[in-house]
Amino acid sequence: MVNFELDKLSEILNSLKNIPNIREVRELRKRLNKEKKRLTQKVIKQKPVKVSKESINLIRSSKQKRNWKYWKNIADISGEKVSNVRSQWSKRKKGFKVKISDAIWQNPSG
Repeated sequence: MVNFELDKLSEILNSLKNIPNIREVRELRKRLNKEKKRLTQKVIKQKPVKVSKESINLIRSSKQKRNWKYWKNIADISGEKVSNVRSQWSKRKKGFKVKISDAIWQNPSG
């Protein structure tokens, strides 16, 4: 979208070169050049932001801790091993039926 607009502005600026250099044409050129600069700055700002590996690992770690606590609570309630709960969780996520009831999956704290 932005590249299309830049091309269109460049084309208009090129066509203005053929018109005599009067005040209105100069003002139009200035305004179009400003618009072109603004659009090129927009394109430059859209570069991806680098995220450090530490922050990515912190996010991953917090998700793993949260899942582990969830599985541990369910294992305590159901009386099964955490590894069995984890495998049943993945099967349930895929849509298969599991031994543990839906009520426990929804609210393992009580």
